Amino acid sequence: MAARKNRGTKDTPMQEDWKKKIQATNIINRLNDCVEGKIELTSTQIKAADIILKKIVPDLARSEISGPNGGPIEITRPEDQAALEHYRAKLTGDKK
Repeated sequence: MAARKNRGTKDTPMQEDWKKKIQATNIINRLNDCVEGKIELTSTQIKAADIILKKIVPDLARSEISGPNGGPIEITRPEDQAALEHYRAKLTGDKK
């Protein structure tokens, strides 16, 4: 018989970092649904989500991603370039 996976019980609780990851994912999904117009959130709900995410998700605003020798990253695959253009248009409001 196969061994049971630890899914978290009273005697063996789920690891705290996994709980935080699951919670962050759920909050991000709700915010994403709001942005896409699928649901409406009050300003209080959005502020609460912001506060919780700041506590459990690392701040990526200070992270820098660069290419070789500190230069820019080159996007060479056509599908990556298409995805980049799609999100750039979404952020700037362009209707391409």
